[in-house]
Amino acid sequence: GTVCVTCPAGVFSNSPPGSVEVDACLCNAGYTGPDGGQCTACLPGEFKGINGSSSCVLCAAGEYLNTSAGTACDGCPSGNLSNSLPGSDAVTDCLCLPGYTGPDGGLCVACELGSYKGINGSSACEKCEAGTYLTESGRSVCTVCPSGNRSTSLAGS
Repeated sequence: GTVCVTCPAGVFSNSPPGSVEVDACLCNAGYTGPDGGQCTACLPGEFKGINGSSSCVLCAAGEYLNTSAGTACDGCPSGNLSNSLPGSDAVTDCLCLPGYTGPDGGLCVACELGSYKGINGSSACEKCEAGTYLTESGRSVCTVCPSGNRSTSLAGS
């Protein structure tokens, strides 16, 4: 009688019941390789959500994955208030956007009225300089006071 043979990549691939060809052995989600061949794990920062020979894909901007063999990426903790580069492999790659501050990979909060932050990251918000102002929180630049105006704003207005 005929004996069933285990797929070559062991636990990283699978075939449907009744398969008669080694090419039916497909890499599991989180692994990539040719049908019927050796499967390798997707690296941190990339994923593969389906079985088969398709390639691993980089996590999108605003996402990260800190483990290998991933099937999906995680979103940055502060949602649309932070961002990361495609292929990020650590939560600390999630940086607060301009106008927001907080620890890398942590909760981002808006700069207060009269202060701004013009870059991504964990740097502190800065007070608007004299002659400039802000009427909203979470901004990346201060507005210059209108010309012809006799008064000047104080720093942090």
